[in-house]
Amino acid sequence: MVLAFFRLEVIGQKQSFIDSLESKLEAKSFSNSYEEFQIHRSLARTDKERPLQDRIRLMNRAVDLAEEIDSTLLCITSLNELASYQWQQGNPDASVKTLFRMAEKARKNGFLLWEGHGYANLAQNHRMLQEYATALRYELQALEIYEAKSDTLLIFNSRQLLADIYFRMQQYQKAESYVASATAFYKPGLQAFEFVKSCLLVIKSLLTANKGEFKLAEEEFNQADNFLRNFDLGASRALWKIDFSKIYLEQGRPGRAIYWARLGYQAGVDNGYKEVIRNGAEVLAEAFEIKGQLDSSLYFFKEYHAFRDSIVNIENVKEIEAMRADFSIAQKQSEVDLVLQQKRNRQVLIIALGVIALLFVIFTISFYRAAQKRKKLNAELAALNHTKDKFFSIISHDLRGPVGAFNGISMLIRGYLEEKSYSELKVLSDHIEKSAGSLSELLDNLLNWALQQQGSLPFKQVNFDLKQVLENCLEIFRSSAATKKISLVLDCDKSAFILADKDMVMTIFRNLTGNALKFTKSGGKVALKTMLEDGYVSVAIQDDGIGMSQEQQASLFKLNANRSYGTAGESGLGVGLQLVHEFVTLNQGTITVASEEQKGSTFVVNFPLVSEVEAISI
Repeated sequence: MVLAFFRLEVIGQKQSFIDSLESKLEAKSFSNSYEEFQIHRSLARTDKERPLQDRIRLMNRAVDLAEEIDSTLLCITSLNELASYQWQQGNPDASVKTLFRMAEKARKNGFLLWEGHGYANLAQNHRMLQEYATALRYELQALEIYEAKSDTLLIFNSRQLLADIYFRMQQYQKAESYVASATAFYKPGLQAFEFVKSCLLVIKSLLTANKGEFKLAEEEFNQADNFLRNFDLGASRALWKIDFSKIYLEQGRPGRAIYWARLGYQAGVDNGYKEVIRNGAEVLAEAFEIKGQLDSSLYFFKEYHAFRDSIVNIENVKEIEAMRADFSIAQKQSEVDLVLQQKRNRQVLIIALGVIALLFVIFTISFYRAAQKRKKLNAELAALNHTKDKFFSIISHDLRGPVGAFNGISMLIRGYLEEKSYSELKVLSDHIEKSAGSLSELLDNLLNWALQQQGSLPFKQVNFDLKQVLENCLEIFRSSAATKKISLVLDCDKSAFILADKDMVMTIFRNLTGNALKFTKSGGKVALKTMLEDGYVSVAIQDDGIGMSQEQQASLFKLNANRSYGTAGESGLGVGLQLVHEFVTLNQGTITVASEEQKGSTFVVNFPLVSEVEAISI
């Protein structure tokens, strides 16, 4: 009830607006030609209940007024609407004359798109008159303009219409080609593109039906028709149904031809589409004749001839052809200069925009690269400074201890010799050996670390048995372990071949074993155990020493200035562990640690295995 009232109210408002315009027109209540133009055009557009002849009179006057006020665009758009009214009236020759006038005016005044619209509407008119060759010529002219303007939607629609025209000319391969090429211009989500896509699907369904695939064709057609029923397409939807009926008739199926032709014919009768009634009656007359229903055939045969004579007028067609020739001659006289000027303008604009865009891109890329390079250099410089500070801190602390010890030992030796305390010299020799070993290990680590930071450390991968490296590593620490009364054990029954730098691997396990001994109390145990699994060898270095806190584990493989001490007073700053981490990574390995304070630590190093056969062949 509310909707009905709202509808009545809208209709009432519309009628009130129309009455207001009528009053102004009768009283000549307008101050200038532009206001008079607006009244005439608004009445022609709005009052759809008014007889077409009267609407045509109003729009003709609007065209004259647009010329009086020297508004080319208003004149062109009004001519376009006038041609539409003339066609609806059943006066195709007048509609064609108006479209010629519109296209010429658009061309002379540089309204390129409206010139294209004029050609497109001429093509549509001739298509409805079944003059397909002429329709094709005008639609190709329209497409050329739309492509020059790079208007994707208009190109999409024009190619769809060309596919339709070629289908009606029975040039099915070209029709399919334009269906395929049109699809490339489709942009999903926009209603205008969805509309054209549905029209294109209708043409595709007709082509499918022409191949005899009727079930698929009707599915495609119904899908498109369900979407298009929401739009005012004039006679097009009805004509497409008649196109279907013609295909069924050609395929020898008069029953389905009658079904589809009746749908189209009835739509033509309901809406007064003369060309639809004519085409539908023609198909129905032939189909009923095939089925032997001669009375029905005769009825529709008479309908066909009655409407054909009302639409086609031979004299008008001749006049149209003469006008077409005159228009073509006039067009050729001025189109060369106009086209050349437009091309020059486009070329200059494109070149200018291209140069500006290129310069902008070059500047943006150069600026971005410079900023990134500067950022990277600043980060590298900060890292180098940080590393330098840590390196000097290490040298100042860790080298001072062993060197100072040697100074003190030399004084003790001199004193023992003077006092002839030779028994003390033996004890002192143990201290000398310990200091020398500590200093040697520190120097090796510092040298390797420095070379690694500079990227000049030699790196040569070879295949070797990891078991031999672990055995050699344990031999180095036998005496140190015995001194601290620590049990040093290797659990490695099988050979394990890996591809890595042998010296680096030796350095890895020497540092890890040395650290395990350093932080294990007297009487403790350090064990090295290998495990082979899933193409990897894992080496676990396990001790039952003092262990580490979670905080210590988090910064374990980072260079820092926090000194740590072993169970016998051995000191270090973690250079060895950082070196271990970098060497493991460099050789495609991994390292993990698990530790608990006062219970010990376990370092696990993993390397990918190579088979013995591969090792020998390499």
